[in-house]
Amino acid sequence: MGGRQNLRRPLPRSKDPDQQALDLEFEPDTGPLRRILLDHLASAPVGRTVDQLKTYALPETVYRPTQVIPLLKRMRDDQEIDASPGRIIGASAITAARQEGLFRPARAQQPSLWRMRAPPANRLPPEVASRP
Repeated sequence: MGGRQNLRRPLPRSKDPDQQALDLEFEPDTGPLRRILLDHLASAPVGRTVDQLKTYALPETVYRPTQVIPLLKRMRDDQEIDASPGRIIGASAITAARQEGLFRPARAQQPSLWRMRAPPANRLPPEVASRP
């Protein structure tokens, strides 16, 4: 019997017709990583390199560094970031594109928020306020 035997066996089928099927996704949802990277870029006025973002993604998120570059390419196409040079490689400088609602306002942009007065002093009833 000189031939090779087929060692692969078919997977057993479930015997339960009502068994729930798992909905597996092969591409993870990178929406949270997008927000995390935008916040991280906003904290650096001069931007960061792709290598720095990949290094940041490893310990700070549940995402792998290999997921950063494809996400950065989508973010560049959506004009959420600027890459210099235009091609995204390890040494590329990435900065967040300033868009309305993307960043928190600076002090000079919203002075009323920073000049809020303290609440009035103790507003408790006199009998409660006078207790030691």
